[in-house]
Amino acid sequence: MYTYEVFGLTVNSSFALPELLSIEPVANADIVVRQGKVPMELLYADAAGVLYQVNSTQFRLSVDGVARYLVTEGKEILVDAEPDADDASIRLFLLTSPLAAILHQRGILPLHGSSIETPKGAVIFAGLSGMGKSTLAAAFYRRHYQVLADDISVVDLDANGTPVVLPGYPQIKLWMESLQKLEESSNTLQKVRPQLDKYALPIRDAFRKEALPIYTIYTLNIGKEREILIRSIKGLQKLTLLQPHVYRGHLLENMGKVNMHLPELVRTVRVCSVTRPLQPFMLDELVESIEADFLA
Repeated sequence: MYTYEVFGLTVNSSFALPELLSIEPVANADIVVRQGKVPMELLYADAAGVLYQVNSTQFRLSVDGVARYLVTEGKEILVDAEPDADDASIRLFLLTSPLAAILHQRGILPLHGSSIETPKGAVIFAGLSGMGKSTLAAAFYRRHYQVLADDISVVDLDANGTPVVLPGYPQIKLWMESLQKLEESSNTLQKVRPQLDKYALPIRDAFRKEALPIYTIYTLNIGKEREILIRSIKGLQKLTLLQPHVYRGHLLENMGKVNMHLPELVRTVRVCSVTRPLQPFMLDELVESIEADFLA
């Protein structure tokens, strides 16, 4: 049995999950990951998509050629791997939708974004796929900022009701194009999946392991302007801006649940919209503009 910690939760797994932060064994982990037979469909499904079925307590995902996953009551992930599936692919899909389903079942809020530690608190870069969330986090990592999470930033409330980012796991996933922008070689990096030109950049030397109150959420956008624009968002516009960035938000709706952390984010956390040109991707200028904003 392997024991890990991710997003403030302990995990006991029957197989290795090297992406996660290994910890000392615990008898009663928050989540159990084990291998077993997953049914071809849920007995009762409130909603379904091409690859998934979901109800109030269970989520089932089927990935052709990789595995079937069954998530139950925020406590267990059952993995039914295909005979020829590679381990990296099994883990890659495990740590996306099934993990998001666990979080939604437990009432914890995953945002589609990467996050770093700053002198003011945690900063989240939220955005749709391809907006540069991971590239930004890696650029700040190279400037000696500590990283809390890549791609999925998980929000919970601390004992005082303050929204905090829970630490994810110590790596940043980057496409080859992003590595080139960062002038980072792929020679010593592992692919996140053999079929993808995407690599895992280890960041154990600059990974923050403790939760951190949120200072600002920056939503990343591409516009027609030729310069980088940062605009502060007020009132209920924050909700409109953040709602699309709930990670696997359709699962939350299909479970018939409402996450109360989002209204608290809207009430207490600074939210800004960041718009950059499509081309060229002015990475250094983007980092400097955002840094100047949160340090101001």
